[in-house]
Amino acid sequence: MRIIPPTTLSLALASLFGLGLACADRGSQTATDGRQEPATAPDPQTAAAQSLATFRQLVNDTNYRELGFESAAEVANATLGEPLRVMFVRLDRLRAYQPGDPDKLLTDLHQINYPVLVNQSTRSSVVVQEENGRWKTATLGNGALARQIAEARKTMPAAGASPPFVLHVGALGLYFSRTAWRIS
Repeated sequence: MRIIPPTTLSLALASLFGLGLACADRGSQTATDGRQEPATAPDPQTAAAQSLATFRQLVNDTNYRELGFESAAEVANATLGEPLRVMFVRLDRLRAYQPGDPDKLLTDLHQINYPVLVNQSTRSSVVVQEENGRWKTATLGNGALARQIAEARKTMPAAGASPPFVLHVGALGLYFSRTAWRIS
């Protein structure tokens, strides 16, 4: 998966029409894989803190690398970083897109991606999702993507009127960073 700066998004969209590739996130686990339904929280920050506590319990000596950590022990020192909202581009909207307002492609997933940091270094992520006014764990892990997002954030201009977010084009397996468009 790649993160592409916002300046190349329009060019990328033009080349994406008609493509329909499947994408599978590797190195992440959904919160409900064979486990009971995750706890919910009234706000995303509380849900992310609960997710991090669950994450700490799941990381062990056999899966720590897959989940983005350098050792099983370092997860004990993990903290949450600055969150980013996750937006999505549906394949049907991408196929029907006519040049103009790219905001029409966006679907708000009601998800927020929190990087998981160890000593201020991004290791992994937790993603929380809003459902019926409550927030819960959506995914844990995907250290490679979390590190790519962290690198892309270093090149983002300071947030202006529109906060930055991650744009996921799931059918194509692409992620974009975006700061320039306004979301209504």
